[in-house]
Amino acid sequence: MLQKGNAIFDYTKFIMAIMVLAIHSVLLPELLYPWLRLAVPLFFIISSYFFFKKYRNAESRKERSATIKRFIIRNMQLYAFWFIVMLIPTIGIRKWFSGGILSGILSFLRDFFFSSTFVASWYIMASVIAVIIIALLSGKIPNVLLLCGSFIIYLFCCAFSGYEFFFRNSLSLSSVMDGYIKIMAEPQMSFTVALFWVTLGKCFADGTFDAIFSNMTKKITIAVISAILLLGEWLMIRYFSGKMNYDCLIALAFLSPALFAIIKDITLPVGKLSVFLRNASTIIYASHGTVTAVIDKVIFNYDLPYYAPYLKFFGVGALCLCASVAILYFEKFKIFKFLKYSH
Repeated sequence: MLQKGNAIFDYTKFIMAIMVLAIHSVLLPELLYPWLRLAVPLFFIISSYFFFKKYRNAESRKERSATIKRFIIRNMQLYAFWFIVMLIPTIGIRKWFSGGILSGILSFLRDFFFSSTFVASWYIMASVIAVIIIALLSGKIPNVLLLCGSFIIYLFCCAFSGYEFFFRNSLSLSSVMDGYIKIMAEPQMSFTVALFWVTLGKCFADGTFDAIFSNMTKKITIAVISAILLLGEWLMIRYFSGKMNYDCLIALAFLSPALFAIIKDITLPVGKLSVFLRNASTIIYASHGTVTAVIDKVIFNYDLPYYAPYLKFFGVGALCLCASVAILYFEKFKIFKFLKYSH
């Protein structure tokens, strides 16, 4: 039996998974940046939107707690599955215990809670922590204040990412930033950055933005203006820093919700293809980073020829897509039921 819902989110998630693959493949950065950076914010917003739709419909405190518990369990099962599958290459990539057992344990714990164990796993833990925090604050703090507070934290993340070149000019600020990263890891790839995107999802679920995005003309206008600002911001930062690949840019905070507002009101019927893409997007996202890192080390030994990004993008994409087909086929058999935790 096919699941109910709106297939536009399934197609969107699959496209975003491919965009994240393009980021890690360093595919055509001159052409695809800064647009690829929309993928992760939209992932967070979509996930948060569906969670808080369920959360706000819960009629009692017990039901709300159960909703949070289901969200945590589902995500931690997903994390555990891919952590086990990717354990051997992850140990080789992270080298946690190269400085000793105690140092390795501390590094592992930091990466588990505030960064990544297997490549790109930070998103899963960041979602869990951010959703818990925003859910606990829900009802106690108005959405407008949550949005303002989380946006300030997002600006903090931007200081470590797109605007790092500016703050690193100060020796004292640079020392503080290094100290923070040593303890808490990079904030732009942790729950800190997720707080803002999760709050946006909650605001959409609660109808906070209904007046702002009241019709398609407003949505498209805001999206176009935000896209121009994002391109201008990216070009400026590229000019001053010489780099083009940053996780956090201020204009993303305006373009991402505008795009979500457009996507949210597009209705497409759910079918076998959309359900497959929904599950495949999770499998591709969870597996592609480690596969790409292994290819970098084993095939290229980090000496990347000009064609490496194309080989990684299409090669890893094909491998992950085949893995998706295999997983979704074999999980139908009782002996392989555990494969359901892969997505």
